[in-house]
Amino acid sequence: MRLLKSALGVLVIACGMLLLGSVALGGGGNETGNGNANAGGPQNDNDNSNDNDNGNPSDCTTDDDCTDPDFQFCHLVFSICVECVVDSQCEDDLKCNGVEECRIDGQCQDGTPLCDEGQVCHENLLPPCRPCKDDVECDDGNDCTDNVCTAGLCENTNNTDACDDSDDCTDNDVCADGACAGTAKDCDDGDACTDDGCVAGICVNLPSDCDDSDECTVDSCDSASGCVHDDVDCDDSDPCTDDSCDATTGCVNEDMDCDDGEFCNGVETCDAGDCVAGDDPCPDQACDEENSACVGCLEDTDCDDGDDCTTDVCTDAVCTNTAIDCDDGDACTEDTCSDGFCSNDPIVCADSDNNPCTAETCQSPSGVCVTTPIDCDDDNPCTDDTCSGGNCINTNNFAGCDDGDVCTESDVCDAGACAGEAIDNCTACTDSGECAAGLECLNGRCQPGQLAVCVEDADCTEDGESCVNSNCRVDCEDDDGCAGGESCVNGHCYGACANDADCDDDVYCNGAETCTDNACAAGDEPCDAGFDCVEDSDTCEESELCGAGFGCTTSSPLMGLTLLALFCLRGVGRSRRRTR
Repeated sequence: MRLLKSALGVLVIACGMLLLGSVALGGGGNETGNGNANAGGPQNDNDNSNDNDNGNPSDCTTDDDCTDPDFQFCHLVFSICVECVVDSQCEDDLKCNGVEECRIDGQCQDGTPLCDEGQVCHENLLPPCRPCKDDVECDDGNDCTDNVCTAGLCENTNNTDACDDSDDCTDNDVCADGACAGTAKDCDDGDACTDDGCVAGICVNLPSDCDDSDECTVDSCDSASGCVHDDVDCDDSDPCTDDSCDATTGCVNEDMDCDDGEFCNGVETCDAGDCVAGDDPCPDQACDEENSACVGCLEDTDCDDGDDCTTDVCTDAVCTNTAIDCDDGDACTEDTCSDGFCSNDPIVCADSDNNPCTAETCQSPSGVCVTTPIDCDDDNPCTDDTCSGGNCINTNNFAGCDDGDVCTESDVCDAGACAGEAIDNCTACTDSGECAAGLECLNGRCQPGQLAVCVEDADCTEDGESCVNSNCRVDCEDDDGCAGGESCVNGHCYGACANDADCDDDVYCNGAETCTDNACAAGDEPCDAGFDCVEDSDTCEESELCGAGFGCTTSSPLMGLTLLALFCLRGVGRSRRRTR
């Protein structure tokens, strides 16, 4: 059953297309009118009846060929403009105006209104057809009808009221037969040389186009009679021309034919209407009338063409006049010859962008003009280089830079120059042989050799090494336990140094190590007599023992006892902190 329904559906569509084809081929069908069965009053709340009846279909190749592309499309099979092929393409989903159908000519047909004449149709109520309750429900939206609800039925009677037909080009608008219409505005200006019309309520009197597309007439206009087309006068007052006119091209003035058919007496011309013989066509040569040719030459001078920029040669009684070759092979020059001399002038490129900050130059050998910015670079990284009005502007900046000195750091631009802060005890170098013992040439300056990095002693893989200030160093008792060029400082070997930081063993209580003459030296005890050094807190605290000389030793016992007494009076446990 489902298969049967599908087959029937396809058959219906095919029949519709066949009927549509018959219309397109001129068969024509009976066109059903768009009459409203309930013309006496409003039938629904949303009257969207289809008024797009565009008559017989027109030929087309695309939808744009149709008179109303918003409602029509081009049928791809029959190449005609249609609104529909099947009924579903005409549905407006409104029940009050009935069921729309697709006519056999491809146009949508409005359905029969659902309600009887005089009833009001409600799209969203059941039942939809109901008697009117007041005059308002009978309003059909037409100013040219009087709408009245009488005994539940709407009556819409035509009136003759004044109205507005929304056309600014009409006057005295009045209702008649249920429609508003006015009298066309009189825009005739009494001038036969204007085309009179009305646009948006304003009379427009445009000059008439009297062009008859005939080049043999002079077109003008007479305000009383209209366009005038007078014949063109093609007489050029030259007795040596035959004058005529061609409707497409206009006047034709052809030279009078004075040719007498003879070659050797030259080319005849017309003078004041009379034909005049021509000059000898073969000066210094023999003239062959039979072959209409000049033959023979005696020497090169016989071939002189009066042009210094040609090479004139007579070969086998035939003259050749060859242009001097001035081509220099450069497309960026204009090669010319004058008075027998070549000139190769540079091509001047046109200004293509009207920008004074660009220059146009010709690229050899291609000859292509190229526009490039003017080079304002002053090779100074401490200036910002710009162009304004064809002038270069080099403004100082404060950018980071490189002053080329390996013994400076934090280089920055100032006042147009690059400068950095000097690195203490820095020696520039190109190889390690230029450095003091124990130093290497690294990044262009003498520096201590690279040590293994560590956190604790276990990170140092070589025997006899300890982790000192994050570097693995060899343990020692004196300089003999260190490699050549190294010294034993606080029990560890140090090589040559560049600054104090290279010697720091990160131990507070043995003092601050220093770098002197590229060698590390041990520091002095940080705490005064009578104070103990506390490594964990990097501080010096007063000794807690006030007797027996602990922390209070001096050069004599009496002085020691005196100091001991003073320390005890100041109290036990007071301390002060020393910074490194």
